[in-house]
Order: sequence, then C-alpha cells, then structure tokens
Amino acid sequence: MGLILQCDFVIASVASVAALTVAGMGYDVHITRRTPWWADEGEQITTQEWAAVVAADSELEMVQVARVSPRGQDAVLEYRHAWLAQMVTHPERDAHGAWLDWRDGRIVVKHPDELLLKKMREIAGVLRAHVQGDDCEYYDEGTLPAHSRNGRRVIIGGRVDS
Repeated sequence: MGLILQCDFVIASVASVAALTVAGMGYDVHITRRTPWWADEGEQITTQEWAAVVAADSELEMVQVARVSPRGQDAVLEYRHAWLAQMVTHPERDAHGAWLDWRDGRIVVKHPDELLLKKMREIAGVLRAHVQGDDCEYYDEGTLPAHSRNGRRVIIGGRVDS
C-alpha cells in the first residue's frame, strides 16, 4: 500500500487537493458577500448557513475529507476540513474532486468548470452572495463578459448590474 499524507489545515489556499496535485497551484473562485472577496470587513457566510445549503441540496454532500492519488504515484494525499463539501452529481468528481470548501466566511473552489460555476451561482443566489475570482472578476448571472480567462467569460474589476 502507498504512503498516506494527511493535513488538517490549508496550505497556500488549497481547496481542491486534486487540482493542486494535477495542475499545480491554481486559481480560486469564491462565493462571498465581501467586496473584494479578501476584505476583512463585510458580512460573512456562516458555517450554519453553509451546512443548511448543503443539507437542502441533493447535489451536494458534506464529505469533510478529500483524497487523491497524484498521477503515477502510490501516495494518497488527504485534506480534512469540517466544512468541505462535494458536488456529488458532477461527472468528474472522482477524477477532479468538485469540492467546495468553506473557509473564512466564504466558499472556495479551485479551477471550477462551467458545471461547477453554475452550481456556485445557484448557491450564491440562496446565500445572497456573489461569485468572484481571485482577480476580482464576477461570474454571477446577468454580468456582461468583458474579458476571457482560460476560456471563461468574465468581468474584470467590477460588476455590471442591469
């Protein structure tokens, strides 16, 4: 059997162990009420709100642990967090995780695809929040694309409200 590495903390903003081990350090997208997402001030999403959203959504499950084997290695990397959920209906969940990690008053996803971004927008609607990338671009419904990053249509620097 291979080596098992375990950590009970987040290093360098790691929400998806699979994304870290497969693609290196990556790009986070946040469900947040703060503007910008990293601001110290502003309303937070509570763990109680997050738990209620996960419990009410049949596509989500609070898994609390993520495990992945790096390509070509016998090691298993494990990330544990009490508020780690997974989109269990995501077709790539076994290969790439589809993990949503609550931390510091926001939900963080690493390298979300269009399906996961759609789910993030749904969750943000329930939580009265918005979906914002590391570079402050918004992924919310109703925004007009002003820039493309990695094939995603996004707004850089602000929200366009109709």
